[in-house]
Amino acid sequence: MTTPAEGERTRKDARWAAYQARSRRSAQKFQLALIPLWTVMAAFWWFDAEAQPVVRWLFTAVAVLWFGAGVVPWREIRKPLPPYPGKEEAPGR
Repeated sequence: MTTPAEGERTRKDARWAAYQARSRRSAQKFQLALIPLWTVMAAFWWFDAEAQPVVRWLFTAVAVLWFGAGVVPWREIRKPLPPYPGKEEAPGR
């Protein structure tokens, strides 16, 4: 049998885990938002007539790396979040 203190601790832990999941989701969305930025910057340097080849390839490599690394946050964002503890979720959400 659980004591009231243990039950409260369990609820706090569940709320903290839900908060952490939402926080990670926000960070992943921010990382995905940077992919178009790096892509535009790489395109800018390719169309700049005065840019050095090293700069062009450097920004292209960064854009490609961000695009490749964006697969992981994209897959994580596609997973549904667990419902917030104590909140009734509508079916199918």
